[in-house]
Amino acid sequence: MENIQQLLSSTILLQESYLQAKKRYVSQIAPDFQMFRFFNLNENTLSKCLAYLLTPDESHAQGQLFLSHFYQLIEKPEHSSKKNKMNIFTEFTIKDNRRIDILLTDKHSLIGIENKPWAADQKDQLLDYVNWLATEAKRRGTDWSLIYLCNNEISEFTFRSDAPEEIRKKVKEITFYQLEDWLSDCALHIKSAQVRCFVEALSLIHISEPTRHAQIS
Repeated sequence: MENIQQLLSSTILLQESYLQAKKRYVSQIAPDFQMFRFFNLNENTLSKCLAYLLTPDESHAQGQLFLSHFYQLIEKPEHSSKKNKMNIFTEFTIKDNRRIDILLTDKHSLIGIENKPWAADQKDQLLDYVNWLATEAKRRGTDWSLIYLCNNEISEFTFRSDAPEEIRKKVKEITFYQLEDWLSDCALHIKSAQVRCFVEALSLIHISEPTRHAQIS
């Protein structure tokens, strides 16, 4: 009981110290300032931001920096050394009017990214993406993978667990905490101050837990 009381006292002291420091240095660090609070930051906007960074010849002028680090994040480091022409699409429409949030294509691979910061899963959504990517990659003679960007695990509702092993191993789960680390790591190597400011602000966006399922056919 005494240990618990000491812990509570220490916690209260730390909180008071933090509030005092925050008040004293608020004008220098503006801890509550969020650049994106004035914009409609929804799933599509976030996808566009990520696609923008992943495009080497975009106006951020950082070349392969974000793409190379992204390949490390999804455990495909062999792609980071390849300087192939990369095409990146957002809201890419496939069969039955399904839309892949971000699609990266080059002559070696297809990478789909399902971006789930706030929206709910749809029935068999990932399964449909997987089937399309596998079919399209076979037609092109390339490799493929699907990245599920979400703070929740993949559910049976959107991707069946009885899928063949060779299919399941092509699907990789990445959380927004890992994405934040990716952005923070990239920020260390950005040469432009204004681009670094944008990336650091993007990394601080709070991603709340989405509703688990949407009963959409």
